Amino acid sequence: MAALPTRGVDVVARLHQKRKVDFRKASRLGKNDGLFVWTKGFQQSVILTPAEWTALPAQITVRLVRFTATIRGFRSRRVTLVTTLLDPVAYPAHELAALYARRWRLELCLRDLKTTLGMEQLRCKSPEMAEKELLAYLVAHNLIRCVIAEAATQYSVDLERISFKGTVDALRQYSAAIAQARNHKMRRQLWNDLLLNLARDLVPLRSNRQEPRAVKRRPKPYPYSTNHAASSWKSPTAAGTGKADPANIATLTKGHSGQSSFNTKALGDFLRLSAFVFLAFRLKVISCIRQRSMLAISRCTIFHCNKTFKRKVQYGGK
Repeated sequence: MAALPTRGVDVVARLHQKRKVDFRKASRLGKNDGLFVWTKGFQQSVILTPAEWTALPAQITVRLVRFTATIRGFRSRRVTLVTTLLDPVAYPAHELAALYARRWRLELCLRDLKTTLGMEQLRCKSPEMAEKELLAYLVAHNLIRCVIAEAATQYSVDLERISFKGTVDALRQYSAAIAQARNHKMRRQLWNDLLLNLARDLVPLRSNRQEPRAVKRRPKPYPYSTNHAASSWKSPTAAGTGKADPANIATLTKGHSGQSSFNTKALGDFLRLSAFVFLAFRLKVISCIRQRSMLAISRCTIFHCNKTFKRKVQYGGK
């Protein structure tokens, strides 16, 4: 947090529950609002290198804001925020509280990135390729968000009620149709239809929704494979000799009772049954072909007779 202001990044976060706050020792900016001076500790952080730890300032000034969150149907909770936005005029306390209340949107964006777009597991091996893969996911996420923003602006709907997953599915369906459109007018019409469908298909209002922090996808009870597949595969042949090991062959060919597990009688019955089914199917197909041929011949005969009868009636013949 101390290094972020040097990079031009401001922070609004919830204060850790182990850090005690006494507003009587702060430079008061208002009720439950004040400036505090934090001093760098003597013990180096485990997530920073010695060079990064040395570059941190000895002291930083932060702003602490405390408010009471009241939700209907739940108990009131006291929340303390820490921020680097020190100006109380430009950033009032109630606006900081409202900003923190929208943190759920960040959780939903992370869910869209990891679950909907599939960024939960990066498949690249090197750090450079993993960074490129991460940037590709972020670009795709921003493009989808731009489509959502355009639909919300054009049809005056709530931006947060347009489904991200529904937008991804709609884009996949419309992209093929837009690519096959013959002219610009048809492509524009398809694009307008896409935005209209996004604006119509809104998710219901789900205010004060809670989601427990739990892992839904449980791992399988198998150990992780740390060796190559070729080295993990075992052959029944003796190691290093290239000859079959009698003990392994006996284990593969014998059942629990000591008898051969290869039942020739069952195999013969299965082959005979397969031949019978194939022969019956072939005879059925041949009979169907014959029936269709006879039906076609009878239809041609009836058509010829009707045609001859009409010709005789037309010319007065018998």
